[in-house]
Amino acid sequence: LDVPSYQLLWKFHRELELHLLGDDGDKIEESQQIFKLSRVLEMMVSDTRKTVVEMISSQDKTSAEKIKQLIFSFNDLLYMSNKDLGSLLIEIDPLRCLAIAMQGISEELKEKILGSISDRLKPRLEEEITNTSDSTEEDIQKEQGNIIQLCRQLEKDEKISPLAVNIKKKQESGFVQQESNKEELK
Repeated sequence: LDVPSYQLLWKFHRELELHLLGDDGDKIEESQQIFKLSRVLEMMVSDTRKTVVEMISSQDKTSAEKIKQLIFSFNDLLYMSNKDLGSLLIEIDPLRCLAIAMQGISEELKEKILGSISDRLKPRLEEEITNTSDSTEEDIQKEQGNIIQLCRQLEKDEKISPLAVNIKKKQESGFVQQESNKEELK
């Protein structure tokens, strides 16, 4: 094997750089930046995420609202189809992780999760929920974050529908709630 010429190596390096990073003249749109930031915030512990969003909100309320709408959180599992939720629940192992993540969630979400799990596993999950009732907030946040990352992995592997569909459902339900609140004020 001969050593390749430096000229060829630099050309290859520049092509890779352009392909992966884009040209210096390329501008990333604001919506892409907000989307990327929402993905990063999604992986943070909710307390930290809330603090960061509040800091952004103090500077730019519009961007903060857009970011909040794009973040997929554990509570957004409520907007998943039963089929996708079932696919997700099959992947969660051990069952104790799900039980910890379910501490302190809404009754509606709890019912949806219990309704999507097999009848054989339901009693075991309920027992695990009871056994993990003394979990710390940090443990709960960690397990919820792990499940959100699992959702993103399943989305990437095309085992569940794109999470953007669920985020859109969340936004639409938020819009409906805002409209009903406006009606109540009148």
